[in-house]
Amino acid sequence: MSSLDLYFHEEASLRRITIVPDALKLDGEREVKELVRRFKRLRLDARLAGVRPRARFVLGDAGHDGPERRRYSFGTLLLRQVLESISPDLRAVPQYEFGSRLAYALSPLGAP
Repeated sequence: MSSLDLYFHEEASLRRITIVPDALKLDGEREVKELVRRFKRLRLDARLAGVRPRARFVLGDAGHDGPERRRYSFGTLLLRQVLESISPDLRAVPQYEFGSRLAYALSPLGAP
C-alpha cells in the first residue's frame, strides 16, 4: 500500500498530511504526478519509494532474531529501546511513520 506524506509549515509549526491513495481508490503514481504538476515549488523526496515494510519487534518472536535483523535495523529490540528512550510515543512507531520522520529530519523544509 502506498502513502504520500506532505510536510509544510503553518503558523510557525510543522504539519504533515498523509494521503493513502489505495484507501481512496486512487493511483499513487498518478497522484504524485498531479501534485508535481499543480505545485511548482513542491520538493519531491522519493527515497522511500519501493520500501517494503517490516514487522515491528515482538519480544520472543523467533522471526526477529536472525542475522538480517542485527543492531538498529527496523524491527529489532535495540531500535525499539532507542526510540523509546527518545519518547515513549516512538516505542511502537510503524516503519513508514519512522521512515517518513527520519527522511524529513535528514532533509527538512527550507534546506537547500
